[in-house]
Amino acid sequence: MGLTPQNSLIQSSDKPMGLTPQNRLIQSSDKPMGLTPQNRLIQSSDKPMGLTPENSLIQSSDQPMGLTPENSLIQSSDKPMGLTPENSLIQSSDKPMGLTPENSLIQSSDKPMRLTPQKDSFNLLTNQWDSHHKTASFNILTNQWDSHHKTASFNILTNQWDSHHKTASFNLLTNLTKKYVLL
Repeated sequence: MGLTPQNSLIQSSDKPMGLTPQNRLIQSSDKPMGLTPQNRLIQSSDKPMGLTPENSLIQSSDQPMGLTPENSLIQSSDKPMGLTPENSLIQSSDKPMGLTPENSLIQSSDKPMRLTPQKDSFNLLTNQWDSHHKTASFNILTNQWDSHHKTASFNILTNQWDSHHKTASFNLLTNLTKKYVLL
């Protein structure tokens, strides 16, 4: 029927379907579905769903939902809700309410009311100022103050105040205003 690259006869009894890149015969009994990048045969019994970036087979029994940035499988049994900035899984059992600026989980059992209450500090959770700003609230959705601060707006992208607060900036990470925000 022909010659292999090693010039050994291909017998009709071999029933070859083709050759691997290593020129090994693929037997019809192998029932290959394809080749991995390492040129290992993917058997139909493997039932692969795809390949990880490391080119290891993802078995259908794994029921992967996706890959973490470290390319480890996220199992459906993990029920992940998402990834923290450190790319560790947030389990649904954690019931996170959000992330602190240090990107550690705020557990619902923690019942946080506010972040470090200091003079002129803004609580992202309660959306309120303490100290002399206690009568004013800032809406992070509309980017506007109410009450006596209604004429000023804070830009969360530029981290700056406009209007009479234009000389002060608010640091979302330290939760403090610098300079002054006095009226």
